[in-house]
Amino acid sequence: MSTIMGTFREASDSTPWRLMSGVISGAGGWIVVSVLGALATHEMALRYGASGYSIFVAAMAFASVVENFTDLGLFQVLQRDIARDGSSASHLMGLVVGLRLTLSAVVVPIAATIAFAVYRHHALSLRIAIVFTLLGLPLAAVQQVVLAYYSATVRLETVAKIGVIKQVTFVALVALFIVHHFSVVYCVAASLAGSIVSTALSILWVRREIRLRFVVEFQKWKRMLVETTSVGLSSIIGTFYLNADILLLSMLTTSRQLGYYGAAYAVISVFQVVPTLLSRAILTKIVRTADDQLDTIVNMVIVYYAIAGALIASLAVVGGSSVVRLYAGNQFASAVLPLQILSCGQIFMFMSGGLSNISIARGHHRKLFQCALIGVALNVALNLVLIPHYGIRGSASATTLCEVILSLVMARIIRRDLKVAAHVVRASWKAIVAAAMPCIVLWHWYGHGKESVAFGFLLMIPTSLLFLFVLILLRGIPSELTSMIREVLPRRKGELP
Repeated sequence: MSTIMGTFREASDSTPWRLMSGVISGAGGWIVVSVLGALATHEMALRYGASGYSIFVAAMAFASVVENFTDLGLFQVLQRDIARDGSSASHLMGLVVGLRLTLSAVVVPIAATIAFAVYRHHALSLRIAIVFTLLGLPLAAVQQVVLAYYSATVRLETVAKIGVIKQVTFVALVALFIVHHFSVVYCVAASLAGSIVSTALSILWVRREIRLRFVVEFQKWKRMLVETTSVGLSSIIGTFYLNADILLLSMLTTSRQLGYYGAAYAVISVFQVVPTLLSRAILTKIVRTADDQLDTIVNMVIVYYAIAGALIASLAVVGGSSVVRLYAGNQFASAVLPLQILSCGQIFMFMSGGLSNISIARGHHRKLFQCALIGVALNVALNLVLIPHYGIRGSASATTLCEVILSLVMARIIRRDLKVAAHVVRASWKAIVAAAMPCIVLWHWYGHGKESVAFGFLLMIPTSLLFLFVLILLRGIPSELTSMIREVLPRRKGELP
């Protein structure tokens, strides 16, 4: 117990340097995981083509939706509760491990049965691939409990390490299977192997500090599910919302078109971890912020989310063609336009994700289900209308439009529940202008997709500089960020952290 409480005292006394170092560690791990993931995608796209790669895309999307039925919001609420009170961390983690493994035992067989029914007219390899992804869900359940502990104690470097180990195992096995000309189903199995290795190591590491066990207490399980129902339902609907386009495309269009869209979505999904990294870094601060200071913190946070999303959007638009050709080859050129359309929605997706995590951190999460339900209904409706006429371009446009609407809905929920005015437009317009400028100025060099891959990546340098220059001109850099940098720099020059 003394080890646990010492850890939480250290986390609660976090200085800006500790917070920033955690973000840097998380970002470093994210970069490594992203590069390795791009390498795996590159090899699979070249080896199996758009049709074969679509099997991997569809299987992963199906499992992502099902995974939320084994979580039901428990991960986010566990992270919040550990941040509030570290003394009960061991018991809370044991309860969640027991409950999530029990849910997995129920959900996985049902999901497999549904997959075989829905995709009965598709290739057998797709159904087998889905089964492999579903077998990894119990492992993901245990690993997420460990990640909740490390995130709540502001040790994002350990979270990053676990993610890198998982990705290294996956990529190494993908390379091995491709060299030996195995089918794409083996690449899906490689993802399962990565989960096995990373989960085993994460259990070994966390048990050095805290007792992790399987706890069965039905009454407490019931109370936990009642508390997390709204978060769980919103997560289920939210994940379905994020994957609705892929699932609908798998039923309404050809496997080749799905492969192109999957390649575009693979690029965007790399950056969708950024809101998660930001949330892990700021969650403890949001939980402990006094009510009279909440308005300032909320609007400061969504500015950070808007800036991050805007920078990523501009980089994806300018360098999208080069990125696609690098990791998927020229045969995936049809993925470039959907990628650029999807990238425009990242600004609003980041902000709505940030507002959602703020709501959860403050314990006002029951309205999130309504927001998620609105999003998925709108997304499905727009996809059903646009896919038959515009294919993957229509699907990307539907998703982007939904992101804009959802950010406004989330701001309204925050205003109503937390009595805080979240100024989405005020927080984002400077970042949007800064993102648009390099896209307009550099259009001559990237607009026709004729540039070499190397030159396309070099264009990302002036894109970033132009973005920063315009943001500075508009005074869009948060004063809190500059103050934090000033506080951190002296420590790096001589003081011990």
